Amino acid sequence: MRVEGSLRCKNGDAMREAAVSGIGVALLPTFIVGDDLRAGRLQALLPQYRSPELTVNAVFPERRYLPVKVRAFVDFLVGELAGEPYWDKGL
Repeated sequence: MRVEGSLRCKNGDAMREAAVSGIGVALLPTFIVGDDLRAGRLQALLPQYRSPELTVNAVFPERRYLPVKVRAFVDFLVGELAGEPYWDKGL
């Protein structure tokens, strides 16, 4: 589907402001618009549609010399980013 309009931006916060102001629709992650969805300021237009998932990669040198603080940080990221994100609770 080709979409045209007078406003184009690559900033999630600006897109959120435009959508809340009634300027148009936006495809944004729930960590940006979750509070607005819960408060009723925004409404999900196509709730069955899921955009492609993003991946996060941690790149570091050989594991043999991996500092403990790097391993702790990677373990923290895995714990925080695995499963349902905390910002999606209640949606």
